[in-house]
Amino acid sequence: MSLKKPHFISLKTNFIIKFTAALTALFVFSAPFCTYADVLGTLTSQQATQFAQGTVFYTSTFEDASVGQQTEHYVAYTPNSDVVPILTNGASIYGKRTLTQANSYLNDYGIYSAMGMNADFFSFQTGVPMSNVVIDGRIVSKDSDWRPAIGFREDGSAFMGMLPIATTITTEAGSATIECINKYRQPYALYLYTKDFADNTHAPGTGINVVLGSLSGDITLNSSITAVVEAISEDDGSVPIPDDKLILSVDSSASQELKDRLNILQPGMTVTINTSEATGDARWNTAKYALGCLGGKLITNGQLDYEDESAAPRSAIGIRADGTVIFYTIDGRQSGYSYGVRKETLARRLLELGCVEAMNLDGGGSTSIGGVLPGTTDFTIMNSPSDGGLRSCANFFFLKKNNAPSGIPYVLNLSDWGKPVLSGSSIQLRIESAYDSSYGPAQVPSDAVFYLEQDAMTPSPDGVGTGVYENGYVTVRGNGDVYVAAKSGDAYGSTMLRAVATPDEIKIYNASTGEEVQELVMNPGDTIALSATAYWGGQAMVVDNSSFTWRVVSNDDSVGNITDDGFFTTSDQNGASGIVAVNAGLCTREIPVRIRETGEMPPPEYYPLIQGEIGENSFTARLTSQNGTISANEIHLTIDGTPATYQYDATSGILTYLYPENFDENYHRITLIVTDTAGASALAAFDLGNVSQNKNKFPDTVGHWADSYISYMAEHQVVNGSDDGMFHPNSSMTRTEFAIMLCNYLKINPEDYADTTLPFIDAGDIPWWAVNYVKAIYSLGIMQGQLNDYGVAFCPNDNIQRLEYAISVERLLPSGLATAPITATDEADIPFWGKESMKIATAQGILNGYPDGTLRPRQSVTRAEAVKILFTIFGAGK
Repeated sequence: MSLKKPHFISLKTNFIIKFTAALTALFVFSAPFCTYADVLGTLTSQQATQFAQGTVFYTSTFEDASVGQQTEHYVAYTPNSDVVPILTNGASIYGKRTLTQANSYLNDYGIYSAMGMNADFFSFQTGVPMSNVVIDGRIVSKDSDWRPAIGFREDGSAFMGMLPIATTITTEAGSATIECINKYRQPYALYLYTKDFADNTHAPGTGINVVLGSLSGDITLNSSITAVVEAISEDDGSVPIPDDKLILSVDSSASQELKDRLNILQPGMTVTINTSEATGDARWNTAKYALGCLGGKLITNGQLDYEDESAAPRSAIGIRADGTVIFYTIDGRQSGYSYGVRKETLARRLLELGCVEAMNLDGGGSTSIGGVLPGTTDFTIMNSPSDGGLRSCANFFFLKKNNAPSGIPYVLNLSDWGKPVLSGSSIQLRIESAYDSSYGPAQVPSDAVFYLEQDAMTPSPDGVGTGVYENGYVTVRGNGDVYVAAKSGDAYGSTMLRAVATPDEIKIYNASTGEEVQELVMNPGDTIALSATAYWGGQAMVVDNSSFTWRVVSNDDSVGNITDDGFFTTSDQNGASGIVAVNAGLCTREIPVRIRETGEMPPPEYYPLIQGEIGENSFTARLTSQNGTISANEIHLTIDGTPATYQYDATSGILTYLYPENFDENYHRITLIVTDTAGASALAAFDLGNVSQNKNKFPDTVGHWADSYISYMAEHQVVNGSDDGMFHPNSSMTRTEFAIMLCNYLKINPEDYADTTLPFIDAGDIPWWAVNYVKAIYSLGIMQGQLNDYGVAFCPNDNIQRLEYAISVERLLPSGLATAPITATDEADIPFWGKESMKIATAQGILNGYPDGTLRPRQSVTRAEAVKILFTIFGAGK
């Protein structure tokens, strides 16, 4: 057995996938990589797995603006001697079976598949396929119609053409046409049955049946066999089909012309059955398997050739110019997963995949494709049938493995395919798994030896080449692709490393948190552990730590120093600045460094970090801060807006809240606010359950996007409906309504503020039932009114604006929360006095921008939006 070299397939990007073995690679592409995915939309992901020699299974998802996600599954098969296509109907032509049942049937006969998929259209009543079927060269089913078909030769190569089959029975007295072989008997044709059909004819009603024995051979394309008429009888219903015999049958209700065809037959007579492919296409003489298709052509000679139909799940088969066969499926009728396609889209997609011939197979609920994952023996369904499960069908294409499972290693799967490695750095390669020649599981050999198969084309400047040790330890040198192989007896595998002299970029990270560092603003005398990662072609490189060189440059007073392994310590000079730089090869990354002035607040990455986890019996959170410490009296925890008792270990930073024994199973919202000793704060909320558990409170919010939030906030008496029992979610919220909602949120008794004097010039316009609510919110400094030419007004009937909402919410929150620059295109519309509030609201995710890049600060807030915003911070309040 010879060793097999790797196959490489380009995906028209900077990525290359290795297919020597069953290495699975998942790539999620962004728009620039989607030049070949126009038909189904924007390619969002693609996974490729080699199931067997020359057999690569693809799963791809696309996003289409009109129909949403589309999901396709297909196998690209390159004809080879190890894997060949076959066609099967299972145990009989009559009846139906699922794809997995058909695979099990093959397994019972010692046939093991790499892939299988549904094939021709069929009768739902009988399971009999609609078109011509040739298996192992024998005609096992034929119809009189002219239909396109695909043929497979013994070497796995395929072709397409029309396949009309003519069959006659001849005696000295004359000849008669046989329209159908192994089809369900109807009163409009003469039928011939072989044992392939079933144990009996399954014919309904009365019919005339002729038993033919002493067969001289099988019925094949362009064949002539002899038989002897053994008996002629009229029978009511189905009759048995004896072994090694044929049944010629016609329905008693058929035309006299059909019944008269049998007059040329007499018991004891020798007859000749002639079968020929009616077009004279010599290629059919080479076909071992063939299948006609009721679904028609999609592509002929590289040109679109279809009759369109509505969108549905689809199955198809195509042939590329280089002989590759595409076994194709696309799922459908599943919102959010896959919509399905019309025939036109299917044809264009196959053309896009390089097919020059293609035809449409049975689709809809019949669409199914599966295979045996490399390293396993179980047949797995790979797509999502639209019926919710496999449909029983007539026949199936399979790719048969000619090598039976042996467990003897043959294919070695090496790690780190395509990994970029900085020249001079080292990597430890591994044999991740091994397969036998059938791509079934095999033990990884312990005696495999690694060796250099091909070094980089451009050597390193010192002329030293890549070094490979027998245990897989590799020191890469030079610039270009390096191939390293491993072998053990007949087992072989190879991987490719990319030797890179200089990275494309370097990024600096906080070694403790793993977060990328863009700049450092630290206190005097602080220390931080930094790490660096180099990138090439968008991939993280393998770089020895010793290959990174760190340095510090101060602008004036010393800003600090850094060790060779990235530990940076600031000096004691307040306000000092400079840069921290790291380089590998000729690539350098610099980040600015500044030591804080006394009392200065930290940048966002130095704010407290809350990492919470919802457990079955408790909620736990890890609280950390790079800026100071967090004490128990600076922690505010609420459950559904009510303060809760918790346990806190200041040493470990672990907070624990045990659910009470009477805790119900409804949805609960946990809100946690912490402030460190430097005055920096953080806010986080967690969901215990799903907010959609909340039952709807108002008839007009059923199905509304904010239904769950409105129901939850109404349940906790933050909002109420109108007098008509409705909520009016899409109506704008007035400033008066907003004041009432905030009072409810803060659980304030408005009567406690009845003696407050309002300074507003329009105080008389505030409804009498809302006056005390406005007094309360004014007294707490949350709503202060609006200054106009005549004085300060409350404007009770005006709609609350997004900017006003942000200002009020910011006044509810603790000080010291992180802010972020506003990048909205309409930033200029935010007045200076509201900018800080908007920065906090956007940085904390309380207010979000719109898809067009705007914030729209002056836009009115709907009642639904107002509730959702307050839900976001539920439990936070001064």
